[in-house]
Amino acid sequence: MDAVAVLDISAPFLSRQMQVLLLWIMRFSYKEIAHAMQIEYQTVNSHLDQVQTKWELDDRSDLARAAIIIFIPYFVQIGAVYGKDLPYPA
Repeated sequence: MDAVAVLDISAPFLSRQMQVLLLWIMRFSYKEIAHAMQIEYQTVNSHLDQVQTKWELDDRSDLARAAIIIFIPYFVQIGAVYGKDLPYPA
């Protein structure tokens, strides 16, 4: 069965993890995310690892697909077009 299909999104998350995840699926680099959030580069990777572990996903491609599914309502709400020109979420 597809890893995203059995995703448990009820696992608790720190808001920072979700912010990192959102920026990451918006194609910001780890360096850009670290700079925007005023955190260390390694912390970006750590947050993504923690989310991937909580969701029991095998790799970053599964994480990206799952995150996109979860954030679709956000993108629809702001009427965003895929790309780096999206505003940093407050």
